[in-house]
Amino acid sequence: MDFHDVQVYLSLQLPLEMLARIEKCLPSLMPAMVEFIASVETEAYIASYAHQDARIQFLQSAAHYYNQKLGELLEQSRPTCRPLDEALYIHAKTLEVRHYAGFKTVLSSLEFQRPDLPRLDVVGIREARAQLLDEIDYGNTVESFRNIAEAFFDRPVNNAQVKNATQLARHVLKHYLWITEGVPFAIRLPIPFVKMFAAVMYALQLGNNPAAHNHIPHIFGLGQAPKSIVTAIEGEVNERHEEFEHIIVDAVDWYRAALLNSLPLQRAILEMRDVIEQGVGRLCEVNDLDVMEKALAMMVRAPTAKEWGA
Repeated sequence: MDFHDVQVYLSLQLPLEMLARIEKCLPSLMPAMVEFIASVETEAYIASYAHQDARIQFLQSAAHYYNQKLGELLEQSRPTCRPLDEALYIHAKTLEVRHYAGFKTVLSSLEFQRPDLPRLDVVGIREARAQLLDEIDYGNTVESFRNIAEAFFDRPVNNAQVKNATQLARHVLKHYLWITEGVPFAIRLPIPFVKMFAAVMYALQLGNNPAAHNHIPHIFGLGQAPKSIVTAIEGEVNERHEEFEHIIVDAVDWYRAALLNSLPLQRAILEMRDVIEQGVGRLCEVNDLDVMEKALAMMVRAPTAKEWGA
């Protein structure tokens, strides 16, 4: 009996009213959370009139507000004695959210994902022409990567290390573009140079950190999860474990922001996401359908900067 069969069996044991409540709420949590986070980012952008410092302030206020709201819901949860079938079914239906939030929490804390980097504004990088993937290891490009990498990481970097990183960066970009562009052939089109640059910087850090090769996060069982970040990157796009894909996207965007001197903004965006993802994940852990319904109701409503008190 596989996991799907277990869910079907448990669903048949539940009263129809309870089953209807669960099916109305829990399958919607993950997509609602993703959409809600995007809406918060958009609202902060609009409310700030695209001014970076104001946008950071709005994002920080949103993070504080939703941390408080989700914390209040967690406090409202009641440790009740539920029928076993009901408790197991709720547990099974929230596994995706808990797994996603747990994985991202553990992996995002690794040093190479969000390192402290100097504030650089690389001259000409915004204007540089988009390049095809095969241009990633051309001689002049490698030298540009090496010079910036030494400034970024405050350590000597040689061309051989950069060349190795460009090979891993090819895989990084395959995953990154699949998520951000939504089409499998995006990797064959010209790639904005700053994104290519960021992917190489990320790959350099991965190559310099043993944890990238051997860290195996045990979050609610491994299932078909890759064995490490590098294993995930070198493998095919994993639609079953999109948390790895989003971790890769977050990292490339982090290094991209550093190259464009906008790292404080990217930090505020990711910290806001962390608050919401981890908060919803904690609510799922208590198996209280009442508070999960309230969380869903909060997330399907359009966020407004006014309520954040910024």
